[in-house]
Amino acid sequence: MALDRVESWVVAAAAGLVALLAEVLLIQSFVLSGITLYSVLLILLLLYGTFRWPHPQHELLVLTIPAVLRLMAYTLPLGNLSPLFAQLVVSVPVGLTVVTYRWLLEQQWPKWPSFRIAWQQFPLYLLLVAAGAAGGWLLYQFQQPALPGPGSPLLWLFYAFVLVAAMAFLEEWLFRGIMQNALTRLWHNRFVAGLVVALIYTTLSLGQGPWPYILLIFVMALALSWLRQTTNNLVGVTVAHAAANLMFFLILPGMSSASLLAHLLALGVFA
Repeated sequence: MALDRVESWVVAAAAGLVALLAEVLLIQSFVLSGITLYSVLLILLLLYGTFRWPHPQHELLVLTIPAVLRLMAYTLPLGNLSPLFAQLVVSVPVGLTVVTYRWLLEQQWPKWPSFRIAWQQFPLYLLLVAAGAAGGWLLYQFQQPALPGPGSPLLWLFYAFVLVAAMAFLEEWLFRGIMQNALTRLWHNRFVAGLVVALIYTTLSLGQGPWPYILLIFVMALALSWLRQTTNNLVGVTVAHAAANLMFFLILPGMSSASLLAHLLALGVFA
């Protein structure tokens, strides 16, 4: 069993290095090379996790998640869509992938982190909202995204829905729910599993901003991994992640735009 665990660490490290190289190629606009590398990684991990002899390591199939995300993002016809609309389109096949992996791994590991609201922890949720908003504010200091675009109050509500449901909830379910749970149960080490998940999440963020921005994302991802392990619940991490998304992508960009007041007034009239 010790040898199996060391072998799985080697496979995870190799997969991480390949994903890092693929991300560098994509950042440098070598899209075909990056996608090809991700495709090879996806095939090899599927073969290894499914047919490894004498005992398949299905838990390592979760390491294909970065490849699935990138292949969906770069192969679907998203060129004419805004980033948030594109995120919603990508979330559909990715969500189906999450459900499939959860069903497959549930056969071996029936106990999963819950997504159940504990009303007695409502003060904690408020604290996590504040912490997530603070994290979003810090990220905004390094990179200031533009508003998604003008639109009706309903469209702004749609933007908020995408940031909360298609990004915060799905990403937490994917990384802290499926991936972190599988790696924790495979390695019997919560710290290593959380660290690997944080590194993978940060790798997928390369090229989005300067190095202090990327380092901050890693620190926040590591904090979310720790929170997920200590609570064994996805509500807290999702609440914090959603607050960071709303602050970074919608609230702060809107506060710097004179059109936000008009949108808020229109929303109040509409309501």
